[in-house]
Amino acid sequence: MCKFWRKFCKTDRKNHHFPELTRTTNLRGWLWHLMGGNFGLAVIVVANVVAAFFYLTQTNLTATHGYQIKTLEKKLTQLEQDHGQLSLQYIQLQSMDRIVSSAKNLNLVPSDNIETIKADDLIAINR
Repeated sequence: MCKFWRKFCKTDRKNHHFPELTRTTNLRGWLWHLMGGNFGLAVIVVANVVAAFFYLTQTNLTATHGYQIKTLEKKLTQLEQDHGQLSLQYIQLQSMDRIVSSAKNLNLVPSDNIETIKADDLIAINR
């Protein structure tokens, strides 16, 4: 074996007759031994783990946003009902019957003689 390979694997060769029984001392050598020297398989496994993590994250975010949308739709429905009730109350307060009864309660009397002044008839004098 070359020097680079020995440095890369860093294995303790305690059993020269059965190399498969030797122990590795670093993570890189352990992973290499676990994958059977197949680096492509290791890349595929890591890519699948990363993809699964992002899939679960996006699924969780989608569920959270769906819950928030339902809550806001319920609030919108309640606000629309309140708006309808307030509009009806506003119309009832502006009705002519309500104005006449309020005028009687305040002891107001209707005026009979109404005189209108036009702006053309007025003359301003500066002294």
